[in-house]
Amino acid sequence: MRYKFRNALFLDSRNPITMKQKLSKLTFAKLSTFLFYFLLSYQINAQVTITTQPVDEVVCVGETATFSVVAGGTTSGLYQWYKNGILIPGATGDSYTTPITTFSNNLDEYDVEVMCLCGTSLFSDVAELTVDEPVNITSGPFLSYNLCEGGSQTLTITASGTISGYQWKKNGSPISGAINPSYNISNATSADAGSYTVEVTGPCNIDDYGPIAVSVNLIPVVTTSPSSAIKCETETVTFTAAATNAGSVIWQKDGVDLSNGGTISGATTTSLTISNLCFTCDPGNYTAKFFGAGACASQSVITNPANLVVDEAVEITSGPFLSYNLCEGGSQTLTITASGTISGYQWKKNGSPISGATNPSYSISNATSTDAGSYTVEVTGPCNIDDYGPIAVGVNSIPVVTTSPSSAIKCETETVTFTAAASNFGSVIWQKDGVDLSNGGTISGATTTTLTISNLCYTCDPGNYTAKFFGAGACASQSVITNPANLIVDELVEITSGPLPSYNLCEGGSQTLTITASGTISGYQWKKNGSPISGAINPSYNISNATSADAGSYTVEVTGPCNIDDYGPIAVSVNLKPVVTTSPSSAITCATETITFTAAATNFGSVIWQKDGVDLSNGGTISGATTTTLTISNLCYTCDPGNYTAKFFGAGACASQSVITNPANLIVDELVEITSGPLPSYNLCEGGSQTLTITASG
Repeated sequence: MRYKFRNALFLDSRNPITMKQKLSKLTFAKLSTFLFYFLLSYQINAQVTITTQPVDEVVCVGETATFSVVAGGTTSGLYQWYKNGILIPGATGDSYTTPITTFSNNLDEYDVEVMCLCGTSLFSDVAELTVDEPVNITSGPFLSYNLCEGGSQTLTITASGTISGYQWKKNGSPISGAINPSYNISNATSADAGSYTVEVTGPCNIDDYGPIAVSVNLIPVVTTSPSSAIKCETETVTFTAAATNAGSVIWQKDGVDLSNGGTISGATTTSLTISNLCFTCDPGNYTAKFFGAGACASQSVITNPANLVVDEAVEITSGPFLSYNLCEGGSQTLTITASGTISGYQWKKNGSPISGATNPSYSISNATSTDAGSYTVEVTGPCNIDDYGPIAVGVNSIPVVTTSPSSAIKCETETVTFTAAASNFGSVIWQKDGVDLSNGGTISGATTTTLTISNLCYTCDPGNYTAKFFGAGACASQSVITNPANLIVDELVEITSGPLPSYNLCEGGSQTLTITASGTISGYQWKKNGSPISGAINPSYNISNATSADAGSYTVEVTGPCNIDDYGPIAVSVNLKPVVTTSPSSAITCATETITFTAAATNFGSVIWQKDGVDLSNGGTISGATTTTLTISNLCYTCDPGNYTAKFFGAGACASQSVITNPANLIVDELVEITSGPLPSYNLCEGGSQTLTITASG
């Protein structure tokens, strides 16, 4: 609560006077009286209250609103009303009635100041004014709609004013949940047909719209589909269909609309008739397309298709030759071409149906004598049967080998004869390695069952010989070949080259003895000193890691089916490697003296002495450098010390082989000589010291 004083000292907030200004005009007596009344006023104003506050008001445009207040305690009976915080002139009662309201007064705020006798005042709570506008439907849907079953339509209104709700109705009854500006009819059925209205409710009034007439057409439903039919050309066919809720109908062939004319009638009725049927143009799938009525005029439904088959008369237009001569094992396909509507084929032999032969072609494969006969064929259709024949088929047997030639091994210049036989043959030709032979030169009987080849050539006549028999009649191109007879013509053996007549080997060395031979060779045999060497049966014989046991006289024999040739003798000798038997001994001697080293070996051809691995030669103080005894005189202590060895070389084939003795170490001592020393005399003081030093060499 707000308090304001309105006595002689405190005025209201709209006309304040300061304490100093008042006091300056008061006498003491007046001041005493003022304080008495001030205290009394304060005590009374503390009891002022508003027992009933102004409350919010709701009115419609054009009406007035009254706000009131009830105050308790001591009041002056003075009130002042305010609108939106601004004083309302003349509004000084405990209630206030507004002028006629407009929508601009909506949400205005009102409060009142209640004044006390002692000059204070108290403000009430603020009360709000709500001004509602009348409801007015400003636009709406058409007043009539024609829907198709399954279709949809939204009915929408626009309204102004203060709206508290919408309610759509059908045939005067509220539609549950239809409380929005729009009402949607979806997936329409016959139950959605009726008279629709809508009410818009506000606090000031109710406005309505309608009626809106809604009708629903049902989509067509097929009740009877046409039946498929099989007809012959030139016949007539009729298709019938039915549907409910249909407004119109059109017949279609393979999805394309038909029209009356020519052989077609009833294209826009429930019965379609096609006369004088054409087997190339009329077959297809026929359907009736029903359109709905009214709003469903664009909706259609199509019957199940009726398949029309128009059969053409059967006619065989081409066929095989009327005569065939087959070779046994051969094949022949008999084929006819027929036009029209064909339901089946039947081939016959000698007037009897052939099991499984029910196709345009009949194949005779791997022919035998049982396939010979008279063949015919019947082509069956729903309208007629046509036939073709007779076709005469004969079968010749193929040749069969009864005797094949035998293989032979001959030497050059000899004669060979091959013989063969076969049944059912008309002619024969001999072949070598698959190539036909002809009579002439050394060959005779090339086109008979016996082939003779004289003066055989080992390079040109060897090979596989066969007789190729050809059949007779239709089998003239058929042939059968005997098993091959292999002819081997052996050539005389001749050794054309060989090793040297003699070889000198070093112990541990190797030597390969090789010959080259021509002709038909069946084997080789190397011999030593006239005796066969075990396993030595190749053109080459290898002596490896030679020892003295390998020395001897070698020969080789080359064997063939027609002769034997040999080579040799080949003399082989073996030299042994040198072997050290005595190595030189180490020595220690003095300079200027003479030293002798001695070494010995077996199987050696030459020797060379070495110092520290370097060959020595005779001259100066050295002698015997290429003998088994080495002598070095007038030894030098700086140049002669070292390791001395004898290197022995083998003899003959082992001349490049060598062996070295163990080393003998030579040490040459130098003669001792004092080269410097102390003075010849020294005089020392008792307790003193002196070092005596010499320098010596050697």
